[in-house]
Amino acid sequence: MLGIIEALGFHAGGELRASQFNRVSHREYIRRVLTEIKIPACKEAAIIYRDENSLRKCVNGEYYKYHICSTHTKEFSSYSLGLNLYFILIKQLLIIFTVIGLISLCPIILNFTGKHYDFRETQESIAKLSVGNSEDTDPEKIERSYTITWSTDLVMNSLFLIFILLCAAYAYKEIKIEQSKVHKISDYSIDVKGLPRIGTSKEEVKAHFQQFGDVIEVYLGRRYGDLLYIFTKKANLMEEIKIRETLLRFKKKRPELDKTLVNLYKKLEKLNKDIEAKDAIKHHDDLEVKRAYVTFNSKLDKQKCIEAYKKGYCKRFKKQNTDLAYNDEYKLTVFPATEPEDIIWENLEVSKSSRYTRFTISLILTGFFLFITIVLIIIVKKTENELPSEKTCLGINDKDMPNYSDKGSKETLCYCNKQTYEDIYNEKKDICSKYTELLEISYTRKIFTCFAIVVINYILDYLMYKLSEFERPKSRTGIKIKIFKKILMLMYLNTGVLTYLVNLTLPLTIFSLNDGYDDFTREWFTKVGGMLISLVAINIGSPHLFYLFFVYPYEILKRKCVKEENKSQYELNEIFLGPEFEISARIAQIFNVIFTSYTYSSGLPILNIFCLIFLVIIFFTDKFLLLRHYRKPPYYSEGLYLSALKTLPICIIIHSCISLWIYGNDELFKIEPFTSAKIFSAYNEEINKRVLKPSGMSSITIIFLSILTMIALEFLHKLCNCVLRNKESEINIDTKFDEIRDLIRKKGLDTYHIRNNPDYGMIINELDEAAFTQDANRETEDGKINEQYKNNKKCRMGFKEPQSDDEQVQDNNSQPLHLSSSQSKHSGLFSRFIMYYQDEGDEENQDCCSEEDIVGETESHQIFEKE
Repeated sequence: MLGIIEALGFHAGGELRASQFNRVSHREYIRRVLTEIKIPACKEAAIIYRDENSLRKCVNGEYYKYHICSTHTKEFSSYSLGLNLYFILIKQLLIIFTVIGLISLCPIILNFTGKHYDFRETQESIAKLSVGNSEDTDPEKIERSYTITWSTDLVMNSLFLIFILLCAAYAYKEIKIEQSKVHKISDYSIDVKGLPRIGTSKEEVKAHFQQFGDVIEVYLGRRYGDLLYIFTKKANLMEEIKIRETLLRFKKKRPELDKTLVNLYKKLEKLNKDIEAKDAIKHHDDLEVKRAYVTFNSKLDKQKCIEAYKKGYCKRFKKQNTDLAYNDEYKLTVFPATEPEDIIWENLEVSKSSRYTRFTISLILTGFFLFITIVLIIIVKKTENELPSEKTCLGINDKDMPNYSDKGSKETLCYCNKQTYEDIYNEKKDICSKYTELLEISYTRKIFTCFAIVVINYILDYLMYKLSEFERPKSRTGIKIKIFKKILMLMYLNTGVLTYLVNLTLPLTIFSLNDGYDDFTREWFTKVGGMLISLVAINIGSPHLFYLFFVYPYEILKRKCVKEENKSQYELNEIFLGPEFEISARIAQIFNVIFTSYTYSSGLPILNIFCLIFLVIIFFTDKFLLLRHYRKPPYYSEGLYLSALKTLPICIIIHSCISLWIYGNDELFKIEPFTSAKIFSAYNEEINKRVLKPSGMSSITIIFLSILTMIALEFLHKLCNCVLRNKESEINIDTKFDEIRDLIRKKGLDTYHIRNNPDYGMIINELDEAAFTQDANRETEDGKINEQYKNNKKCRMGFKEPQSDDEQVQDNNSQPLHLSSSQSKHSGLFSRFIMYYQDEGDEENQDCCSEEDIVGETESHQIFEKE
């Protein structure tokens, strides 16, 4: 849509709520776009527009940039609570990973001083920092190394769990302060289901719920089927066409030569045919009732109603008290309503089978990209298999220089594998030429695969946004949380899990090769561990450093070099405006690095240091880009922060499972278990042996504590919500809805009526217009014309009835557009489009419009229409 930005902000954690600093309704935005397209470009105006829509400090009407270093992230709360919590989350993770990183120095130093890889410096340089290089000869040193390793791991996990609970407590304190200042219509409203589909009136519903208190408003939600979805697509096409036409008129280009406009008209024509094929399109108020939204004047009355319906229903006999049932017959279900902006009306009628089909298609597309990752990892593994391993070199004398003419023989490769980089590239360059060739190919493919996995992660990121829309969720509530969880799950699966599974030798691993690893052996840390370290290292600078050093300078250069000639103000504004900052995707990227690093940090403690470096870089990079590059973000609530916090115990559980298996491997630490009792004898003797070691017992304890932490977080969430509600009720106990309705209207919608929703008002008008058209067609079959239909059509389309077929209402200041017949027959759509987006003030439904109003509203626009 020529770069149209959705101006409504998605409230991530609960309701979509607007902020006075960053809310612009979709209707207002389109109106502004149509105006700006007709204005010649001016850089000064574009700079002001950028300042208005970026994070800037406004003093007496003047905009000033925030200072990068001295600006505290708490100032972001005035724009979005979720934005402030995002930086608080990074700070908190920085604190804990600083502590974890310092503790990790102990096993890192201990591993580095090990002796296992001393004579194998060619492939295992980074592996010296892993547990695979730990002491393997002296029993006393082995036991000391083992004790220090699992003890530090236990301390790190314990501190991590304590940190999670402290962060949750701090977050609810911040939320309490923020929510005490906010009023919403959903605080006074309930959602009612179970009403009869036909014959239900607002008056009867209102009278029924008056028994609980004063009812301010009742809105009956309708069953739209797929009509609202189709008409939403039609309205979007109309917006695109109108903006495109206005832009072409400004640039004095012929519309019929513009391929984009022609294609848009073809889509609109096809959509109109689909609408005409509908057997019976009813007027909005004639549709069947699906639910009702009842708004009380008092929060206490709302709570009284909800409690009454909870207690007044007998589950055993599936009966409801007579005074609660509607018309003494229909059982009602009552629960708290969400915000009106949160409802995606066109998706409410999507069936479960359709939603399941869409989810299956999404799953197949996602699986395709994961399969690409598997293929890439297998290619790297095949290349590494050509290099000598411990198994292939077993029994071969690789200390003396072989006298073989075949440089690719097993003996020669094993000999070169024991040499240093300096030797194989200098003194022994000739005899090790084949080995160095294989080594270079292996490293090249490994680095390429790591970059490819990172690219696939961002493809999956983009795919999740599109698939979330394709699956057509019922509401905007939790959409950002679902996107965060999906992206995190797929990125972690693509980065940390598949790399391990493809290198695993088990009957269930279809893609494993013959010489895969059935355990965390010392060689595993040199091959698979090295690839995991490379993946995390690449993620340290991706994508934020790319934006900082490439995209940000490019945008500055583009703004300085852009020319104002032949451009509208709208085009220049879009060039000056920065991109959107997607918090859900960014948190998913951060948690992907944390999950991947912490999962394997028991064997690769250097990953904790890499994760700390990553968090430091992303904190300062995102803060700088938000203050200088990105546009003003929409309003996010606390939900995304809390959801992210609740996933951290899962990370600790996975880490503990891996720790149990690594530290229990006799090849790494030859330690006897506490007892010979077979706790897990029903499953596997190997599991039993590893669990009964000290490291195994500590891992089991941490897993148990992590599960308790997850339960505690859920309990804390419910407890704090209850406390917040009670505190809010004490503060606002006497606040009536009719007293604060004007205040609510300034920050969002104050009604559930769909016609008052700026994103749906025009669409409902289009739906009614289609119903009028069908009614007229039925009555003109015998040559009769419905006069009432004509009057309504003139009023709704916003132009006076032509006296003849040749008469046109045309703008005197613009040249007529030369459209084809298939295009011109849709031009009447734009009269309604213009009337809707150019009206100022509140819209009132009128029986008809005066000619003076119609001509005034259609000024500077060309309209073609034939009765």
